[in-house]
Amino acid sequence: MKAIPQIIGTFYADNFIEHLRNDLITKLSWMEYVFPAVQVGEDIDNKKRFPQIYCNDGTMETMAILPDTKVKSFIFFEIENIRYGKDPLAENEYNINLICWYNLKIIQKLSFNYDSILQAEIIDILQLNDCYNINNSYESAFSKYGKVENNLFPYGSFKLNFSVKKAKIIC
Repeated sequence: MKAIPQIIGTFYADNFIEHLRNDLITKLSWMEYVFPAVQVGEDIDNKKRFPQIYCNDGTMETMAILPDTKVKSFIFFEIENIRYGKDPLAENEYNINLICWYNLKIIQKLSFNYDSILQAEIIDILQLNDCYNINNSYESAFSKYGKVENNLFPYGSFKLNFSVKKAKIIC
């Protein structure tokens, strides 16, 4: 797993996600990686689906984003849908999922699951970025991708759904 550089010159939901990536990585001391929006990757031979991102390093390389016991934590986003404003200057409404995976053995050596504390810290940042309708989706955070290993204590994951209204480009 490797960090993905900030993507400059994005529009719409991707532009908002880039601003949010910066806030999350700088404000959460326990966060190791914050990735942009993913696409669904497929391994046709093994009939597996996984979250996949473009590496943004000048190549055409992509990377699967899956739990890794050597990693402290990561976040990625899924863009659910966009409601476009009526005119070019109007705000658009973005419905986005934030998926967080974490390794409590690396974050802090505690013997209990403090998932709700991690969620609360992220929710605070989402609210500071004008996000609303923030919900915890109690389905598996990786439900779009099938069964995922390393997802039971001391590892864990959660999915937050939220909405935000923003202009097409955020300066």
